[in-house]
Amino acid sequence: MSEPIAKPVHRAQVASHIPGRLRVRLHPESRRPEVLHRLTHDLPGRPGVHGVAVNSMTGSVTVTYDAQTHPGNGIFGLLEDLDVIVGTVLDAPHIEEEPAAGRGHSKAAVTLAGALDDIDRRIALLTGHTLDLRVLFPLTLVGIGVWQIVVSGLMFETLPGWLLVWLGFDAFLKLHPPIPATTST
Repeated sequence: MSEPIAKPVHRAQVASHIPGRLRVRLHPESRRPEVLHRLTHDLPGRPGVHGVAVNSMTGSVTVTYDAQTHPGNGIFGLLEDLDVIVGTVLDAPHIEEEPAAGRGHSKAAVTLAGALDDIDRRIALLTGHTLDLRVLFPLTLVGIGVWQIVVSGLMFETLPGWLLVWLGFDAFLKLHPPIPATTST
Protein backbone atom coordinates (compact mmCIF):
# COMPACT_ATOMS: atom_id res chain seq x y z
CA MET A 1 0.00 0.00 0.00
CA SER A 2 1.53 3.33 -1.04
CA GLU A 3 1.70 6.33 1.26
CA PRO A 4 0.06 9.57 0.14
CA ILE A 5 2.49 12.05 -1.37
CA ALA A 6 2.86 15.14 0.83
CA LYS A 7 2.39 18.50 -0.83
CA PRO A 8 5.44 20.75 -0.78
CA VAL A 9 5.06 23.66 1.60
CA HIS A 10 6.61 27.01 0.78
CA ARG A 11 7.46 29.44 3.56
CA ALA A 12 7.26 33.23 3.52
CA GLN A 13 7.55 36.16 5.92
CA VAL A 14 5.35 39.25 6.02
CA ALA A 15 7.28 42.26 4.71
CA SER A 16 4.33 44.65 5.05
CA HIS A 17 0.59 44.36 5.43
CA ILE A 18 -2.02 47.06 5.38
CA PRO A 19 -5.66 46.33 4.56
CA GLY A 20 -5.84 45.91 0.80
CA ARG A 21 -2.12 45.29 0.23
CA LEU A 22 0.09 42.43 1.41
CA ARG A 23 3.76 41.98 0.59
CA VAL A 24 5.50 38.76 1.58
CA ARG A 25 9.05 37.62 1.02
CA LEU A 26 9.50 33.96 0.17
CA HIS A 27 12.29 32.07 1.94
CA PRO A 28 15.22 31.38 -0.41
CA GLU A 29 14.36 27.67 -0.76
CA SER A 30 10.81 28.62 -1.85
CA ARG A 31 11.84 31.05 -4.62
CA ARG A 32 11.65 28.45 -7.33
CA PRO A 33 10.27 29.56 -10.71
CA GLU A 34 7.30 27.16 -10.56
CA VAL A 35 6.22 28.62 -7.18
CA LEU A 36 6.45 32.20 -8.44
CA HIS A 37 4.65 31.26 -11.66
CA ARG A 38 1.85 29.57 -9.71
CA LEU A 39 1.38 32.63 -7.48
CA THR A 40 1.41 34.98 -10.46
CA HIS A 41 -1.20 32.99 -12.38
CA ASP A 42 -3.44 31.43 -9.71
CA LEU A 43 -3.89 34.31 -7.23
CA PRO A 44 -5.37 36.92 -9.65
CA GLY A 45 -8.25 34.55 -10.45
CA ARG A 46 -9.37 34.38 -6.82
CA PRO A 47 -12.34 36.46 -5.64
CA GLY A 48 -11.34 39.82 -4.18
CA VAL A 49 -7.77 39.76 -5.54
CA HIS A 50 -7.04 42.79 -7.72
CA GLY A 51 -3.45 42.10 -8.66
CA VAL A 52 -0.24 40.24 -7.95
CA ALA A 53 3.29 41.53 -8.53
CA VAL A 54 6.26 39.18 -8.18
CA ASN A 55 9.93 40.12 -7.98
CA SER A 56 11.79 36.91 -8.76
CA MET A 57 15.16 38.36 -7.71
CA THR A 58 14.09 39.12 -4.13
CA GLY A 59 11.29 36.58 -3.80
CA SER A 60 8.87 39.37 -2.98
CA VAL A 61 5.17 38.88 -3.76
CA THR A 62 2.79 41.83 -3.48
CA VAL A 63 -0.94 41.13 -3.48
CA THR A 64 -3.50 43.91 -3.79
CA TYR A 65 -6.93 42.78 -2.67
CA ASP A 66 -10.34 43.91 -1.50
CA ALA A 67 -10.12 44.32 2.29
CA GLN A 68 -13.90 43.78 2.57
CA THR A 69 -13.70 40.40 0.86
CA HIS A 70 -10.67 39.31 2.90
CA PRO A 71 -10.86 41.09 6.29
CA GLY A 72 -8.10 40.84 8.88
CA ASN A 73 -5.70 38.03 8.03
CA GLY A 74 -8.14 36.37 5.61
CA ILE A 75 -5.82 36.95 2.66
CA PHE A 76 -3.35 34.50 4.22
CA GLY A 77 -5.90 31.73 3.60
CA LEU A 78 -5.57 32.24 -0.17
CA LEU A 79 -1.81 31.83 0.09
CA GLU A 80 -2.25 28.71 2.23
CA ASP A 81 -4.49 27.29 -0.52
CA LEU A 82 -1.46 27.62 -2.81
CA ASP A 83 0.79 25.91 -0.21
CA VAL A 84 2.48 29.14 0.93
CA ILE A 85 2.62 29.38 4.71
CA VAL A 86 3.19 32.93 5.95
CA GLY A 87 4.80 33.65 9.32
CA THR A 88 2.01 35.76 10.83
CA VAL A 89 2.43 35.60 14.57
CA LEU A 90 6.15 35.79 15.37
CA ASP A 91 7.09 38.11 12.53
CA ALA A 92 4.28 40.62 12.74
CA PRO A 93 4.52 43.75 10.61
CA HIS A 94 4.67 47.27 12.02
CA ILE A 95 1.45 48.12 13.84
CA GLU A 96 0.02 51.60 13.59
CA GLU A 97 -1.58 53.07 16.70
CA GLU A 98 -4.66 54.64 15.17
CA PRO A 99 -8.04 53.29 16.29
CA ALA A 100 -9.62 50.47 14.30
CA ALA A 101 -12.65 51.43 12.28
CA GLY A 102 -15.61 52.14 14.54
CA ARG A 103 -14.63 49.93 17.47
CA GLY A 104 -12.45 52.27 19.51
CA HIS A 105 -9.64 49.67 19.77
CA SER A 106 -6.17 50.29 18.40
CA LYS A 107 -4.84 48.22 15.52
CA ALA A 108 -2.43 46.66 18.03
CA ALA A 109 -5.36 45.31 20.08
CA VAL A 110 -7.11 44.04 16.95
CA THR A 111 -3.88 42.42 15.72
CA LEU A 112 -3.24 40.77 19.11
CA ALA A 113 -6.80 39.44 19.18
CA GLY A 114 -6.38 38.08 15.64
CA ALA A 115 -3.06 36.46 16.56
CA LEU A 116 -4.57 34.82 19.65
CA ASP A 117 -7.51 33.56 17.59
CA ASP A 118 -5.08 32.17 15.00
CA ILE A 119 -3.08 30.35 17.68
CA ASP A 120 -6.33 29.02 19.18
CA ARG A 121 -7.38 27.68 15.79
CA ARG A 122 -4.00 26.03 15.18
CA ILE A 123 -3.95 24.42 18.64
CA ALA A 124 -7.48 23.09 18.07
CA LEU A 125 -6.43 21.61 14.71
CA LEU A 126 -3.36 19.93 16.23
CA THR A 127 -4.82 18.65 19.49
CA GLY A 128 -8.57 18.54 18.96
CA HIS A 129 -8.99 20.62 22.13
CA THR A 130 -9.86 24.27 22.27
CA LEU A 131 -8.26 26.93 24.44
CA ASP A 132 -9.56 30.43 24.89
CA LEU A 133 -6.37 32.46 24.75
CA ARG A 134 -8.41 35.66 24.92
CA VAL A 135 -9.07 34.66 28.53
CA LEU A 136 -5.84 32.77 29.32
CA PHE A 137 -3.51 35.56 28.15
CA PRO A 138 -4.91 38.26 30.48
CA LEU A 139 -5.27 35.77 33.34
CA THR A 140 -1.60 34.84 32.90
CA LEU A 141 -0.61 38.51 33.16
CA VAL A 142 -2.73 38.89 36.29
CA GLY A 143 -1.25 35.70 37.80
CA ILE A 144 2.32 36.83 37.14
CA GLY A 145 1.49 40.23 38.59
CA VAL A 146 -0.03 38.77 41.78
CA TRP A 147 2.90 36.35 42.16
CA GLN A 148 5.35 39.25 41.74
CA ILE A 149 3.47 41.28 44.40
CA VAL A 150 3.56 38.33 46.83
CA VAL A 151 7.26 37.65 46.27
CA SER A 152 8.60 41.19 46.00
CA GLY A 153 5.95 43.54 47.36
CA LEU A 154 4.53 46.41 45.34
CA MET A 155 8.00 47.32 43.97
CA PHE A 156 7.37 50.96 43.17
CA GLU A 157 11.10 51.33 42.34
CA THR A 158 11.07 48.71 39.51
CA LEU A 159 8.43 47.08 37.33
CA PRO A 160 5.57 46.83 39.81
CA GLY A 161 3.33 43.81 40.05
CA TRP A 162 0.26 46.03 40.09
CA LEU A 163 1.20 47.14 36.57
CA LEU A 164 0.98 43.55 35.30
CA VAL A 165 -2.37 43.14 37.07
CA TRP A 166 -3.60 46.30 35.34
CA LEU A 167 -2.22 45.11 31.98
CA GLY A 168 -4.04 41.79 32.41
CA PHE A 169 -7.31 43.57 33.18
CA ASP A 170 -6.83 45.96 30.26
CA ALA A 171 -5.97 43.10 27.90
CA PHE A 172 -9.11 41.24 28.97
CA LEU A 173 -11.27 44.28 28.19
CA LYS A 174 -9.62 44.85 24.81
CA LEU A 175 -9.85 41.21 23.81
CA HIS A 176 -13.56 41.09 24.70
CA PRO A 177 -15.14 44.10 22.96
CA PRO A 178 -18.69 44.87 23.99
CA ILE A 179 -21.38 43.37 21.79
CA PRO A 180 -23.40 46.15 20.19
CA ALA A 181 -26.99 46.25 21.39
CA THR A 182 -29.53 45.35 18.76
CA THR A 183 -32.71 47.33 18.57
CA SER A 184 -35.92 45.42 18.12
CA THR A 185 -38.43 46.78 15.67
